[in-house]
Amino acid sequence: MFKRVVVAFFIPFFFTSGSFAALAQSSGPYVEASIGADIDFNLAGDINAGYKINDFFAIEAGGAIYSGSNDNDYLFDLALKGIFPFANGCNVFAKLGGAEAHGYHDFETVIYYGVGVGYSFTPNLTGAVQWNSTTENHKVEAPNLLFVGLNYSF
Repeated sequence: MFKRVVVAFFIPFFFTSGSFAALAQSSGPYVEASIGADIDFNLAGDINAGYKINDFFAIEAGGAIYSGSNDNDYLFDLALKGIFPFANGCNVFAKLGGAEAHGYHDFETVIYYGVGVGYSFTPNLTGAVQWNSTTENHKVEAPNLLFVGLNYSF
């Protein structure tokens, strides 16, 4: 089921002109909402707000909720996002930062990281598939989260 959602999400890539790439927002605020799953195929959600500094860097803060070992795990993150844009509207990105993760009835500060690919549908609307995780310790189990989402730039 999840694979069908990912495939259906990317079908428009093959029918949309790459001309929007040159028009994509190069800086400014944005919001992002994603839906996905963890490694055990439990539902997960992610909401972020950020500021794109230029074509190559953004700073982002957000939160994710997922079904971990406690059935109600969540995290709040702050990350620097490095972006490598291509001329056809596609981009690849990586995130690195810190997070406050909830696990076993306690919060723990952990390292947050992720990678993904995106595509600009219009100057303001970008789709993305991304994988995010955190470091693990005795209080917090590291989530492996795969998301499909939309990003709207203002």
